[in-house]
Amino acid sequence: MLLACSLAAQSDTSYLAKKLAEYKIQFSAGVQLWAAYSNGFKAIDPETGRFGDVDDRLDLQFRRSRFTIKGEPYSGLRFNVTAAVDFVGRDLFSSTEAGNNNGASPRFRIWNAFVQWRLSSKSDALHITSGYMVPNIGRESMTPALAVPSFEKAWSQNYLRRHLVGTGPGRAVGFNLGGMTGGPKNYTHVSYDFGMFRYVGTLLEPSVEFKPLVTGRIAIHVADPEWDNYSTSHKVNYFGRRNGWTFAISAAQRGSTANSYAARAYGGDFLFNRNQFHFDGDMHYLRAEDPATGDVADGNTGYLRAGFNIDNRKGGSLNPTIMYWWLNGSTQQNEQEAADRMGFFSGNDSAIDIGLNYHFNPQLTLSLHYTFRDGDPGDLERENVNNNYFRQVGLEGPVERGDYAGLGLIAAF
Repeated sequence: MLLACSLAAQSDTSYLAKKLAEYKIQFSAGVQLWAAYSNGFKAIDPETGRFGDVDDRLDLQFRRSRFTIKGEPYSGLRFNVTAAVDFVGRDLFSSTEAGNNNGASPRFRIWNAFVQWRLSSKSDALHITSGYMVPNIGRESMTPALAVPSFEKAWSQNYLRRHLVGTGPGRAVGFNLGGMTGGPKNYTHVSYDFGMFRYVGTLLEPSVEFKPLVTGRIAIHVADPEWDNYSTSHKVNYFGRRNGWTFAISAAQRGSTANSYAARAYGGDFLFNRNQFHFDGDMHYLRAEDPATGDVADGNTGYLRAGFNIDNRKGGSLNPTIMYWWLNGSTQQNEQEAADRMGFFSGNDSAIDIGLNYHFNPQLTLSLHYTFRDGDPGDLERENVNNNYFRQVGLEGPVERGDYAGLGLIAAF
């Protein structure tokens, strides 16, 4: 009887292994751990009600994790489901970016969930991707956080995402038509993406009006393309395996509803890889309009980042990197007041990130960086300015972010 049970278990295991191989199922996980020392952070003291410096502090946090299952159960039909748990242990008075502490019992959430259909096995020109995902606009927004060489992602992506989608994570339900032309022997390739997505704000506050987000992006790849086959994902450091340029233009628009302004964005992005050098960036102009009141507000946001790899003869590589990102919003009082009425951004916000990454291999990285933060409220008082330099989720009243030194570890499995 024991022999029969053992044979049955082996048979079940063999069947499962066969199906995993047949459906090309892959599992992966990635984590990002931070130790960041902040100085110069200012906030309101809840006991005295006064605005001023808080104590400098060391913040230890489980910054990000990603758990992914993907596969291709049928020829040309792929799926990707990713779960995430972020901000575990985050101190709200830390100068680092982003949201609230994830609590004593951290919550998982779906990060991506989509299927992609390649219409022809002989052509890479047309793919249909549908599900819960990031719209294809903004290089930094489309690049996974664990794949960027800066300590933190350029927070310009946060402004672009909130402007278009309505939330910082930037995910929305929709579909994307995309593809790439040009074969392996071509010197230039063209990739494109056109999508339509549901604005998250109308899900939180339902509207009788249907005003979806529509996006478009066209990119030219000179010399080596970014991928062998079309993908909706991007990366920065190819560790010497790519020599080429990518230039892209992009635009997005959604109409106004009873509970949201009309949003527009247009701009472009680029990526340059040459031997061990990498250089990337994007910039987008943002406009918010409320036809009911006539309010209009403008801004622009983007980033520039550069780095290079210095190989170690014993294995691994050192990767010095520098990044600058910015938000330039309205700084004149009447324009800022219009932006505030619509919930749009105003004032200025920026950061410079300088540091070193040591790659034991492309999946295991130790980072040491210093980030300088700066902001300008314009003509308004800081408590009336809507930008990340002066606001922190979970804290009452205005803040002013300080600088921070960070030690980080990224491990992917």
